[in-house]
Amino acid sequence: MKRKKKLSEIVINVLLKIIKYVLIIFIILFIIYSFVYNGFKFFGKKEYVKIGSIGILTENNDESMKPEIKTSDLLIVLETQDLKEGDIIVYNNTNSDENSYSNNNSNAINIGIKIQRISNITSDNGKTYIITKGDNNLYNNIEKIKENNVVGKVVLAIPVLGTIAKIFQSPYILLFLVITFFVLGRT
Repeated sequence: MKRKKKLSEIVINVLLKIIKYVLIIFIILFIIYSFVYNGFKFFGKKEYVKIGSIGILTENNDESMKPEIKTSDLLIVLETQDLKEGDIIVYNNTNSDENSYSNNNSNAINIGIKIQRISNITSDNGKTYIITKGDNNLYNNIEKIKENNVVGKVVLAIPVLGTIAKIFQSPYILLFLVITFFVLGRT
């Protein structure tokens, strides 16, 4: 009887330690993410965090890609020149002739980062441009995007993690995580 009780106590203690260490690892990852995000935000880049050729996008307020990509998704974006029709891309969206081949000749307005599916890649007068369309839209976008305006293509959309990541972008949450990390580390 005592042996069974002792064995169950050992198993419970081991499981609790595993949970504690997994929790510490997640806290460390979110602390790193929060530092990187807030660093990028400090330098004026709040929508997209890029490290090397891989980027993380959490600020997706566009519902035009539903049901494939939801506003709560965290997107992993790969910087690449290998684009083809059907790829979902992230690009800097402006209506300026300087950044796109738009039919609109008004002054440049930076609308921000946009996520769309490539519906056509074409060349005109030696220039390659991309036509996009949201999965939730009926028609292609009017704007023709230059290749150099493309940030990258979406390689992974992780459901709900975008919303969770937004929560961890707060400096107050960062402080809470650091305190929690030290408390868990001492026990």
